[in-house]
Amino acid sequence: MEFGFNLPNSGVLADPAIMLRIAAEGEALNYDYLTVTDHVTLPDMAEPGYPYSESGAFYSTDSAYRHEMLTLAAWLAGVTKSLRLVLAVLVVPHRPAVLAAKQLATVDALPGGR
Repeated sequence: MEFGFNLPNSGVLADPAIMLRIAAEGEALNYDYLTVTDHVTLPDMAEPGYPYSESGAFYSTDSAYRHEMLTLAAWLAGVTKSLRLVLAVLVVPHRPAVLAAKQLATVDALPGGR
């Protein structure tokens, strides 16, 4: 069985220093992988409400950080040594297909297939 965790790439926990600490702690705890997601934008969730919290409020309205997933994955590959990188969601129409394929292949190849 493998265990992993999601690295927040938006909101206050997406500060580079905090993300670095979370990734380092995950490696130190011998997690197998970390996931990042692709959120190009977030819809207005005022009505009927965000379905994944008891109050219906989105977890963070702070938009100080909202990192692009492929760039973040490349950075994570450079600051980690053993964690596999899992791209949990990719908004396909946001990027030209050939460019996305090349970016994904590069992020996979440079850290040795993680």
